[in-house]
Amino acid sequence: MNYQEQLLDIRWREKRMSIIQRDNWKCQNCSNESYKENYQYGLIFSNKLPHGASPTTYHKEKFITHIWDLKNNTIKIAFTQEPIFSPDKSYVAVYKEGKKHPQLLALKIIENEKIELNADIFAIITNGIKGKVSEKTFEEVYRPEREEDKWELVLGLHVHHKYYQNGLLAWQYPKEALITLCWECHEKLHSDTIIAILDSNGNEIGKLTPCRRCSGAGMFPEHVHVESGICFRCHGAKYEEMI
Repeated sequence: MNYQEQLLDIRWREKRMSIIQRDNWKCQNCSNESYKENYQYGLIFSNKLPHGASPTTYHKEKFITHIWDLKNNTIKIAFTQEPIFSPDKSYVAVYKEGKKHPQLLALKIIENEKIELNADIFAIITNGIKGKVSEKTFEEVYRPEREEDKWELVLGLHVHHKYYQNGLLAWQYPKEALITLCWECHEKLHSDTIIAILDSNGNEIGKLTPCRRCSGAGMFPEHVHVESGICFRCHGAKYEEMI
């Protein structure tokens, strides 16, 4: 079984998800801060809040979600085929623009109690979309990420092997040998670090060279719409020696 086949195996998929959940859907290097640098942020209101905003609804076999982009003074409408979050919760939503509609990339929980709404219609007339919430809530949505933040969905996370050992399949490594990283941090790690190869006894016997095309990331998130963004040179193997 080659490395690409291992990555498609249900046993690796289950192991990968267990590591991401252990790490709370968070890059262990930047705490998902890289998403804020590369994508747009907005607010999804809980259906339980009496805010008068458009709730998340189900229509024609699709879930319709409204993202209040307070910084850019606009409301984006996203469509998903299945409920990827709870309509009873409020979220800070990370999204990127699509051809017709935005794509949700990540969801960070913001407690309903932290959302302060303006009942004054003149606040919205004066300040636009931003006027729907208090300045305190606005700052909470756009503040830097924190270690204690709770994420429910983050697309584009990678599970990194800290080393490779002869005789082990991708899912057979101990959990402490695996770590969750965002695409950007994963690529940087591979550009700055050489990954060790161990023999069956755990002794280092060599180093791995990152793929020349994807720098060891194995995929390109900006091309996720084409075969899940997989690198066409290494096909997800990440290293020249595994191609």
